[in-house]
Amino acid sequence: MDDHAWSERLRRARRGAGLTQTEVARIAGLSMQTVRAYERRRRHPTRPRLIAILDALHVEWAERNAILTAAGYAPDGHGPGARRPIAGCTRAEAAGELAHYSWPVFMLDPYGTVVAANAATQRLWGIDLPRESGERSGRNVLTVLADPRFSDRLLNWDAAAMRMIAMFKGNHRGAEGIDDGEPQFRAVLNRLLCGDAGYAARLLRLWQTTAATAARTRWSYPIVWRGPAGEALRFHGFASPADEDAGLLFHDWIPLDGAAWAGLAALGGC
Repeated sequence: MDDHAWSERLRRARRGAGLTQTEVARIAGLSMQTVRAYERRRRHPTRPRLIAILDALHVEWAERNAILTAAGYAPDGHGPGARRPIAGCTRAEAAGELAHYSWPVFMLDPYGTVVAANAATQRLWGIDLPRESGERSGRNVLTVLADPRFSDRLLNWDAAAMRMIAMFKGNHRGAEGIDDGEPQFRAVLNRLLCGDAGYAARLLRLWQTTAATAARTRWSYPIVWRGPAGEALRFHGFASPADEDAGLLFHDWIPLDGAAWAGLAALGGC
């Protein structure tokens, strides 16, 4: 591998996370000049400093080890992949996988961003995901909860919101807080506050009272959705890993009865 490849990969990881050099430096406890020098190959980081930057960027374990190895250091053996070498799905593979299901299925990244959704999900939600805002914060589950297009049809909004908040508070990659969240999370909060004022206020109130839930490989939640004729469509939502190393999660909404299947069919495509 090119001995300079680590710096280019590090720069791509930072840009992919949507962070500036100044933000990365603050999180990693370094100076902005140091981060810039590393990305421009003017200086070579020590292993602890490189790990601090990788931690700040939440780089997935496979890419993290590739950067460490390219920089001349031993890979990090403490990631999930070192304990259980189970192959996961890339985002492109997952998007193809979702297309095979007739019920709503979507995928979230570690920050709660919807990165893929099958046709049934998009019909139920009334969105065209490829045409939605290009800003990642606009596709985060918290900002979606403050979007009336979605929330006005989520009949058990409070229960669903509390489940998502508990997920954020118990995130195994680092719990998020309203007052001390990372830049990516602050961008989500800013987008949330620009949404519907009523839903945003309700979400912030629930944040203060909802306890964290320990991160699990599989967990479930109920969904009650208003169908095309105003009827209540009931789903069993459950999350399971798409790629544990990358922190990607599948969310399946399984219809609980004939009414839910009929509601999906009325939307077309079933």
